[in-house]
Amino acid sequence: MSTTNSTGLESSGTTAGRDRGGIDTDHLELPIDAQLLGVDGAGETHLHSPRADRVYVIDDSETPAEVTHEADIGTRSVFDWVEHVESERGEWEDLRYTRGGWADGVVATVIRSQQAEEADR
Repeated sequence: MSTTNSTGLESSGTTAGRDRGGIDTDHLELPIDAQLLGVDGAGETHLHSPRADRVYVIDDSETPAEVTHEADIGTRSVFDWVEHVESERGEWEDLRYTRGGWADGVVATVIRSQQAEEADR
């Protein structure tokens, strides 16, 4: 079953198929396309919805998780949000966004994979 949330976008009512950092968000009214942007220096999880041009900050320290902040980034870029958060909360613990084209993202994924393999040795 799908519903329309406060942003006017369809919400699937399920997190299945979406990367949301393993956080149960089924009870939250998030756009269906909201995906993990990263975890900031203070440990808060950020989800980004490209269709809604919004970022949702999720606190999952207690169950159920809740949205603690919602930001409209419509006239700015995701990169602006990433820089703002880093200046306020320190270096990102986990950042899934890469500035540039898809090739930059592929390279970053390969590097993270290699680093993880080396750390496991």
